[in-house]
Amino acid sequence: MPIDFWSTQAMDEKLLDELGLANREELLREFSVDLRYIAGPQYIGPPLKVEPKKTVIAREGWEQSYWEVVEHPLAHCQTAADVDAYDGWPSPDWFDYSVIRQQCAAYGEACVVFEGDRLNRIAQLKPAMYLRGFGQILVDMLLAPEVFQAIVAHLCDFYLEYERRILEAAQGGINLLMTGDDFGTQDGPMKLIC
Repeated sequence: MPIDFWSTQAMDEKLLDELGLANREELLREFSVDLRYIAGPQYIGPPLKVEPKKTVIAREGWEQSYWEVVEHPLAHCQTAADVDAYDGWPSPDWFDYSVIRQQCAAYGEACVVFEGDRLNRIAQLKPAMYLRGFGQILVDMLLAPEVFQAIVAHLCDFYLEYERRILEAAQGGINLLMTGDDFGTQDGPMKLIC
């Protein structure tokens, strides 16, 4: 069974220091981790507006930074036509896929995985939440399913072509294509209570 390992940068730094290791690759080898994640295509599209990271201090001397979505661009949409009219839908053409083959080759015989990044896990619900707002997308599922379906259709159209180009550029170098979404809370799966 393959071994995987996920951690934050702050945890990596703490482990590297504690174990006297030089970098994350040494850390993965120390724990016999089989999977290696590639960064994937490089974004070359229109400039993105990025807010500064927020920092949370979890424990004394241990900081973790992260981004939050501060504006939901589809929050104003009332109909599927409003969703379709949104001019910010991403294009697979906004990425340079030529970097992927080299990323795969860097790991030699390791099991290579592409998963995207925190905002891009080749998902549907999580990006829909970012675009529409967490509460609103749940309301849409129940009261405005045509709005929800229009959003998911745009996401699926993008990701199908994006994935195709990634796999083509990898030339067989990707062993696993991971998708991920958020269907859970701290206490279990999300539930719609009517």
